[in-house]
Amino acid sequence: MSLKGKLKNLRITIRKVRYERIIYNFANSFNDINIKNVILDSMLEFKDSNKVTQRFIRKNLYKIKEWLSSNEFKEKYADSPFYPLLNPDEINYKYITDDVAYSLNLPLPNYYNFYFLAASFSAHDACLDMLRFCGVQSVPHHNANFRLFFNEQYNLINYKNVDSMHKLAFFILYAGSHYKENINDIHKFLHLTYKSDKKILYIVRDPLERLKSALNNSYVDWHKTIEPLSIESKPKDILKNRTLYWINREDSNFMDNISKFNFDLFAMDSITAFLNRDKIYYLDFKKTFPKYAFETFSELSKIFGFNPPNINHFPTTKKWGMLARILPAIINVDSKFIESNTANNGGGGEPPCSLAA
Repeated sequence: MSLKGKLKNLRITIRKVRYERIIYNFANSFNDINIKNVILDSMLEFKDSNKVTQRFIRKNLYKIKEWLSSNEFKEKYADSPFYPLLNPDEINYKYITDDVAYSLNLPLPNYYNFYFLAASFSAHDACLDMLRFCGVQSVPHHNANFRLFFNEQYNLINYKNVDSMHKLAFFILYAGSHYKENINDIHKFLHLTYKSDKKILYIVRDPLERLKSALNNSYVDWHKTIEPLSIESKPKDILKNRTLYWINREDSNFMDNISKFNFDLFAMDSITAFLNRDKIYYLDFKKTFPKYAFETFSELSKIFGFNPPNINHFPTTKKWGMLARILPAIINVDSKFIESNTANNGGGGEPPCSLAA
């Protein structure tokens, strides 16, 4: 490593040590052991973060202490496991970055319309798409890192120049994301994104149908090149990188995986127990099918106050089906092969390799 690189690393290490010392001293200024632990857990997480985030935290240590010592804090948040380290009602969110918000347990600003809840294998992707066709903005959702997932939603809701009636916050529990090591992250995410006065759209599906969909859900190995097809391609070779199974990415079957499939039924039940159930609107998965979808979202627009769907600009087909990971596909056919087969077929009509029904 060059001398310049070594000096840069030394400066970063010194900054990190200084930051840790400041936070330890600050935490020890509190008598309440719970507050000490929250400060250490939250703020030391950012010992590796950029200078802007660390500078903001150091600059506001007095305000943090003043807030945590106030009667308002004790009345509102004393029992909360993820209480905010600054008063959410008094801060200007426009000057708060996503990292700072997550570090200080600051909830999403109240700039969104409603909350969307779903579990995997329940048309959540299609449902979010249809909401976008109604003008309701949301972030990409295939994200198992809850901190990054919070950051994306925070930036959409806090900064995107869209009316709050056309934004939503949401949580999707993917099968496998509710493992023990993720529980604390899930709890924190829900505490920071969900507001009890918001309506909730929860799309639900029969658990056996979800299980069947999960066991047969195809997966593409994006790290491998999908080769163009040819007439000589063998079916097994054609599909080997296109129809891998979601559970173990290899050839699989129901009986091999049913015993080790970690399903999330009880996890979803515990999540809804955390929410204001009087505000939950349960949407049957089947109501998102093409023949019902337009009517369904017309009705939802009245309940949740977003724009009704436009019949000329609304999905009319399934987003996901048996061929979702197989098509589109490129087929390369040598012109000599076509000429040869056409000649062998008497010079006219359809060649033997025709795909016509």
